[in-house]
Amino acid sequence: MADEVLNLDTTKLIEDYKQIENAIVDDSSIFAKTLKYLEDSFNDKTLAPKDKISIQANLMSAMTINLTARALDTALNMQQVRSQIDLSNAEIDFNKARTKLVDAQTETEKEKKNAVIREVTSYDDQLNIKEAEIITNAVFGYASGGVSVPSDLMTKMLNAIDKITPNS
Repeated sequence: MADEVLNLDTTKLIEDYKQIENAIVDDSSIFAKTLKYLEDSFNDKTLAPKDKISIQANLMSAMTINLTARALDTALNMQQVRSQIDLSNAEIDFNKARTKLVDAQTETEKEKKNAVIREVTSYDDQLNIKEAEIITNAVFGYASGGVSVPSDLMTKMLNAIDKITPNS
């Protein structure tokens, strides 16, 4: 609570208080109507001037203290509500930024998944190429040595080449 008091915008508090106070003592306010009622009542009654002054002073003093306290309380409440609105707006902005961050992280994770898939595919392609090279070298080894190439090895070579050749 002490921190909240230290963070008060006293200039705005005074402006709010003055605005509320002006509304309270305006010609159409309850304060002005009460004073008018007192004057009218005193004019109708036969009271000693000393009693009139005493009653009027006591009543005006009590009303002024009460209205001032209410005006100040209202001004403080207005400032508290403004602070709460500012905090709420800051929280909304924070949550929007956090949502963007989570969306970006989600997108990054999707891209990571796609990158891993591409990497695995590339690795598989490299294995297929290596397999085709080894089998092709074996087939050429048979052929260059004058030995007939076994048919299953020839089939394997053609299948390996088909795996790495783009389909047209």
